[in-house]
Amino acid sequence: MSLDSTFYSAEQVREWDSRLIEHRDLSAYQLMCEAGEALFAEFTQRYAARKAPCVLAGGGNNAGDGYVFARLAKQQGMDVTVRYLKSPEHLMEAAADAWEAARDAGVDIAPFEQGLPAGTDCVIDAMFGTGLDREVEGEWRAAIEATNAAGLPVAAADIPSGLHADTGRVLGAAIAADLTVTFVARKAGMHTGRGPDVCGEIVFHDLGTKDFDPADRPALCDVLERRHLPGLLPRRRQAGHKGEFGHLLVIAGQAGMPGAARLAAEGAMRSGVGKVSVRCHADSVLAVQAARPELMVDALENGVPAGITACVAGPGLGADIWGTEAFEQALALALPMVIDADGLRLLARKPALAQHLHADTVLTPHPGEAAALLETDVAHIENDRLTAARELAERFGCHIVLKGAGSLVASPGGKLSLCAAGSVALATAGSGDVLAGIIAAFLAHEEASHSGFGDDGKLARRAAQAGVLLHALAGERIALDGPRGAIASDIVRALRLVLKAADQHE
Repeated sequence: MSLDSTFYSAEQVREWDSRLIEHRDLSAYQLMCEAGEALFAEFTQRYAARKAPCVLAGGGNNAGDGYVFARLAKQQGMDVTVRYLKSPEHLMEAAADAWEAARDAGVDIAPFEQGLPAGTDCVIDAMFGTGLDREVEGEWRAAIEATNAAGLPVAAADIPSGLHADTGRVLGAAIAADLTVTFVARKAGMHTGRGPDVCGEIVFHDLGTKDFDPADRPALCDVLERRHLPGLLPRRRQAGHKGEFGHLLVIAGQAGMPGAARLAAEGAMRSGVGKVSVRCHADSVLAVQAARPELMVDALENGVPAGITACVAGPGLGADIWGTEAFEQALALALPMVIDADGLRLLARKPALAQHLHADTVLTPHPGEAAALLETDVAHIENDRLTAARELAERFGCHIVLKGAGSLVASPGGKLSLCAAGSVALATAGSGDVLAGIIAAFLAHEEASHSGFGDDGKLARRAAQAGVLLHALAGERIALDGPRGAIASDIVRALRLVLKAADQHE
């Protein structure tokens, strides 16, 4: 596994720094110069018209990257300034060398006391690096807030100041960057929690770590992005028939809520499952059936069909007597299963139901549902989404999809994947129902293809990864037409386009 396919913790990244210096036989200052040069190159490529950058410098190696940028900008004739939050006389080793080189090049270097200099037309954030783990206060916070209020383009060195590198939590205040150029290894916090809000465009420069073998240090989590989808999709023979592609049962759709059942079922069909049977409340049958004739729809009290290979339960079930009994009936089937929405709320309300979960079960909570399942609050979940996902997987002994920006797939034993794709276009009613159907489609297909999982949930994990990534990429696709106003049905329609592209690049 390459470093480009994994996220490492801030502590591990510092270790990679040391190994990289030794491996490449460089000085720390030479490596710092390479980082600063990468930042300068990416910045000038995007903001060629900006000629008066102000570098906000802190007191560590991140500041050193900023001083390298300032020296290069001065040498290119820019009207560059540096405003520091910590006196450069207190800098150590490589960062001190970078400051001295910028000073000797004639860069205007002064304390950040009166705000950004007059005439500044862009900002380089080099205040805090990946080691920050405390709340930002005092003049540091004032500098962040003043920068965000200025409305200028901002490029961050390695990570936006104020963002926790491992969790994506904003530590009181964080720079809202338009561009973040990150180095050595990729950081999970930039892709989950508040990370996507504050990082802007993310560009990764490994600075030579691609030559490392990371096998000796387990990653914080794996990456899920577009290039991984072809390898996650179930195989389909040209001579295959619908029976080989699985038969999914959707138990959903309380009276007055047929839409949830329909969205889950259509998400499954558009993801390639062979057949979908829907069992819903009798009052919802006609609405689901009339909308999509390809679905086999009946009232749940009439029983479930034979030959089912997986089930999705929960969307629009409600929590009354009918919904509760329907969910318990779904659990009793002991099938590979995706549990979403009201199914999760029932699990939280009746913990004894968790005894029916197994390695081929996937729970798909959003942060509010995750909080209920862990008997905590949403702030606890969002402050450390990676830990919360792992806690859910261990508590319930099954796979977890913790939804949100940077959705996570967690499995018992600690395996974790973070989806680095997606769009705010997915933040719409019914989006989660579609996701549940997509994952369940892959579960049904895998079960049909392998005649029983029998693999301690490995195929279920792959189904969850494939479903999360496909859903995220469909979100990116519909966002091309504008993220505002997208609806869940748009996601369904985009699935075939994303699958076509994945099949062509297999």
